[in-house]
Amino acid sequence: GRISSFSRYRPQRRYQVVGSVRYERTMKVRKVIMKISFAVCVFLSCCGISLSTGAGVGGGCEPYGGGDQLMTSAWLDDVGPCVSLYAGSVGGGIQQPRGLVNSPLTAGDLLVADMGEKPLENARRRKGENGRIVALRDMNDDGVIGDDEWIVLARQKGLNHGIAVHNGYLFASTSDKIYRWPYEAGQWEDLGDGELVLYNMDMTGAPGPGGGLSSPLGHSTRTLIFDKQGRLYVSVGSVGNVDGDSYRSRIRRFGNLSDPDLSAPVDFTGGEIFADGLRNEVGLAWADDKEEVLFGVENGMDNL
Repeated sequence: GRISSFSRYRPQRRYQVVGSVRYERTMKVRKVIMKISFAVCVFLSCCGISLSTGAGVGGGCEPYGGGDQLMTSAWLDDVGPCVSLYAGSVGGGIQQPRGLVNSPLTAGDLLVADMGEKPLENARRRKGENGRIVALRDMNDDGVIGDDEWIVLARQKGLNHGIAVHNGYLFASTSDKIYRWPYEAGQWEDLGDGELVLYNMDMTGAPGPGGGLSSPLGHSTRTLIFDKQGRLYVSVGSVGNVDGDSYRSRIRRFGNLSDPDLSAPVDFTGGEIFADGLRNEVGLAWADDKEEVLFGVENGMDNL
């Protein structure tokens, strides 16, 4: 694995490894790593995994005081990382959490792309047959999501990872399609049926004789992120461990998907190639509020 960076101003046919950039950018990289690490910590908490460091009650870390305490870098510097159970399948409303969104666009709610309950005990984990978007809100500020502090905002078969909020819409993805729902920050109700806005992410090669098939082979999760200009970046991983070409191993960019007047769904294969040759860029985050440099966490090939 590695962290890569990309400029959003022009398509990138090669990615840049952070280890080769100048020292002046190391602090930006550190901030991005902290953001991604925090997301991982929240994800582990959502899965019911409890980690802790430092002294505190019962050998754990200092008690969480609520409010913005956990979010402040000063608090983290003083106390160190502290991860405890935030939400789980019992009481917390989540089953197989993947993508997370928490920002002013959600009014502080934590939105979770959750694959839902497995249809069968031995079913494959990532099918997402009961895929849904769950909103979590710590109403009593005790640091734990209880029975009455979560709600299912949307349901769609196949939802498995990708989630984003932009321009009054909630976006979420299956392996092949992206849907959107009208959404206002802090909305706490069923959003109804989703609108299909993009399709064909499962294509394994260019159409035509001998071309690719539309099949959920290989990496099935899609990562979504918007820039300030309203363009959506979609990361899709390779079909196999090492593909013969990079048709699937790319980040594509799309405009107007958050336009209220979108007339028809967009074919993914016609999107602009923003970055090429990326085996599986699962984590994406902007370097800073300018949103001029996009960082990605690259899952490299197996069995090296």
